[in-house]
Amino acid sequence: MRAGDGQSARVGTALAIAPSVIVTDTKGRPFAGIRVLFGPLHGVGSVANTNALTDSTGLASSGTWTLGSPAGNDTVTGYIAGFESITGSPVTFVAVGLSGPATRVNGSSAASQIGMVGTPVDTAPRVHVVDAFGNGVAGVAVTFAVDSGGGSVAGAQQITDTNGVATVGSWTLGPHIGAQSLRATVAVDSLANNPVEFTATAVYAGSSLSIASGNNQLI
Repeated sequence: MRAGDGQSARVGTALAIAPSVIVTDTKGRPFAGIRVLFGPLHGVGSVANTNALTDSTGLASSGTWTLGSPAGNDTVTGYIAGFESITGSPVTFVAVGLSGPATRVNGSSAASQIGMVGTPVDTAPRVHVVDAFGNGVAGVAVTFAVDSGGGSVAGAQQITDTNGVATVGSWTLGPHIGAQSLRATVAVDSLANNPVEFTATAVYAGSSLSIASGNNQLI
């Protein structure tokens, strides 16, 4: 292996160093004119030169390596055509694709729930902050606040995790029946779908209609 392994860059961008290999004979002398094939194995990235010949120094390069759109490991292999069993072939280069800047926020829990007045909703609202390719963006500040209904939240200030998800600690509904709402606002300018609104319908527990002798009563 010559160079280009162990790099990182934003998804969809080119790495600083192109993958390259040096081919030598059994005595360690550079071997010119050997065909080396380069190709991505994972991450749907691309290389500028999939078919290269070694130069007088035994060096062959893939040219620019552009990462694919999914975040995570991206790999490229280089192997000598027709000599699959040669020592050191194939050579694998690994790079890490990093999420790009946040471009959108989506609700990732139920947008509407039903719960009892004065109690937390069953599913704590959460949001998913993503880049232009849908990769989660970590480390983004999100504020959850009651928008209507007089309820309260715990853990209002959250930071997105490694998957780009932030979840409010809890949302407790207000004391009155009917529609209530919670708003999640991401601290990023010009973010699509920001803020995200969650709604809940508050009801009384155990309410029913019964008829007693001589009277109509709500119990």
